[in-house]
Amino acid sequence: MSSIYSSEPATEGKVLLCTSLGDVDIELWSKQTPKTCRNFLTLCLSGALENTLFDRIVQDFIVQHQGDPEQPDNAPLTLKPEYHPRIKFNHRGQVAMVKGSDSKFFITLGAAEHLHQTSTIFGKITGPTMFNVLRMGNITTDDNDCPEQPIKLLSVEVLSNPFEDLVVARRSKATNGDNNANSSVVARKSTKNVGLLSFGNDKDSSDSDNDNDTAAAPVVKISMKSSHDHRPKKRRKKNKEKKHAKEKKHAKEEKLERVKKEKDIVVKEVVQVVPCEKLIPKIESGSSSGGTGDKTSLMDQLARFRKKNAIGDLEEDDEEDDY
Repeated sequence: MSSIYSSEPATEGKVLLCTSLGDVDIELWSKQTPKTCRNFLTLCLSGALENTLFDRIVQDFIVQHQGDPEQPDNAPLTLKPEYHPRIKFNHRGQVAMVKGSDSKFFITLGAAEHLHQTSTIFGKITGPTMFNVLRMGNITTDDNDCPEQPIKLLSVEVLSNPFEDLVVARRSKATNGDNNANSSVVARKSTKNVGLLSFGNDKDSSDSDNDNDTAAAPVVKISMKSSHDHRPKKRRKKNKEKKHAKEKKHAKEEKLERVKKEKDIVVKEVVQVVPCEKLIPKIESGSSSGGTGDKTSLMDQLARFRKKNAIGDLEEDDEEDDY
């Protein structure tokens, strides 16, 4: 049974039926079948279902309610069928509308797959109250499937109303003196137990015709993240950092190599080493003559040599340092 319930969407909205055989809790699929649920809650809040009967019982199949006794059987239908792919007649406790009626509903006592897409399923029985429904199904019936022991629906209480804009005027009945005519009734809002798991997005999986029919009700969502979330983003960021570091390193190496080449060119152009043997003969020949004119010619030669060779600048720096 747990495998069946886990495939159904989460419910929102709850109604308590007080019967002569005990209470019955009904949780509503108000998102998947909004029109049907609004119609059912309207009947509950208006008091149309109070002091009515479950008039038909088919053992191991259904328990049917008579609906609104003031609504004629030949009344025109206002509800359109609402089907959901994850809600099926595959287990007991399904609550659905009777085909051809806007107020009659029934509760299944077992799987009824042959009713698929013939009646709108709008709720399910929850908790131990399902045993009270099984007690109804065991009541003996006559040839017309009517229970020999009357099963009364004494009162209805809306425990959780998913439609905040739903305000219904309560009917006045002669048998109930406590009810005042034209009194507005609004069901109290209760918190929803969202502990049950639900697969898929219930809003997206509902029929497209019903998306804008009802006001949006607040829904508590549980976000579940996997360890694989956002991994591609981190990988892209890491690769980007590696690429940036590699480009920076490559640019730095190119800059160092360029500076090194420039230094080598400057050294080759500026510094030209001249052997000292070329200078010694000229100096010695000038000194052996001993004349003033020889000294002058020697100085001219030395000046011309300094112009041609950059090493003269280095020698002048050395002489200034000596002084």
